[in-house]
Amino acid sequence: MANPENSRATEPTSFAIETRPDNGKCAVAVRPIAVGSIILEERSTLSVKLAPNNALDGSTLLEIVQKYIELSLDVRREIATLHAFLRPDHGQALRDLHSIGFTGKQIAFTTKLLAIVFTNAFNKRNMTTLHLQASRFNHSCLPNVDLSKLADNTADELDLMALRDIEPGE
Repeated sequence: MANPENSRATEPTSFAIETRPDNGKCAVAVRPIAVGSIILEERSTLSVKLAPNNALDGSTLLEIVQKYIELSLDVRREIATLHAFLRPDHGQALRDLHSIGFTGKQIAFTTKLLAIVFTNAFNKRNMTTLHLQASRFNHSCLPNVDLSKLADNTADELDLMALRDIEPGE
């Protein structure tokens, strides 16, 4: 279960997280949503500052692991259910872990966590932020929802807004 303290809807709940055979866990509208409605406001569950060129290094990986360990068990379990894709450019950071003495199991765990975070994270300036509920809104080339607030570099919050009228079940 996502941390409810990190999320709030500005209107009565307009979506639910469902498991679908073709999409896995995803956000689905439970009532009609009007264009321009803020569907979700959510503070990040986990955020890390990246190097100025958005490069990933061993110290950033260690920070991701440390922040993950500090989360509640329920939140860590929810993160573990997110989709994971390991980008080829993360190889050097993982090799850095081997050079500082990480075991094979520690590297495997960190690799999976890294893949989850960067597959589901939202990037703003030199930060990457993971938002559990927002990450359940599936990607689309013709989206019905988009970010309405992420550019504010002082806020650790993300807002999702309806780009068009959305029907229940979408």
